[in-house]
Amino acid sequence: MSIREMKWQVENTNGFKKFISENPDAYLGAGFFIIDFEKEEASQRQMDYYIPSSKKIASFDLTGNYKVSEQLVEKPLEEIGAEEAKLSVDDVIEIVKAELNKREILLGIQKIIAILQKKDLEVSWHLSCILTGTDFAKVRIRDSDASVAKFEKINLMSLMDIRKKGDNLPFDKMERGKTEDESERNMG
Repeated sequence: MSIREMKWQVENTNGFKKFISENPDAYLGAGFFIIDFEKEEASQRQMDYYIPSSKKIASFDLTGNYKVSEQLVEKPLEEIGAEEAKLSVDDVIEIVKAELNKREILLGIQKIIAILQKKDLEVSWHLSCILTGTDFAKVRIRDSDASVAKFEKINLMSLMDIRKKGDNLPFDKMERGKTEDESERNMG
């Protein structure tokens, strides 16, 4: 389903009609999607409408249910016009899969968290892809030409601070249950 179709679906619900009558300045500012390849029922599709008068965001599911966040958004989101977002969620998934193949990354995708936004007049998709094993990929896709603007594969183990026994670190010298000063006196 395209962004235009999702926007139309949301905006034709009773929930949205009530919301927009109370917030006539609201506009589509972002899309938020969770695509779970292991548990389809855990997937989510959400359209976020920015309300300039209150500096808040109303998040809608496709049935028109919504929640207005209490957090203020000081920097206004740029409006995403219905025709500006050309790629669908399915298109973005295929682009990510093709990029993984191109880079010879043969790991499967477990989950994708995707945010559609417009910044500096450019509509783009920002994705965090959880891969099998301990890897994930951060990807930015330009909506205008379906190109991958940024790709970064990260191994979660590289983010952990793993130290080997014998690294001779200051805390290795401390005796259990004593402060560093007490340990140094006992060693000296």
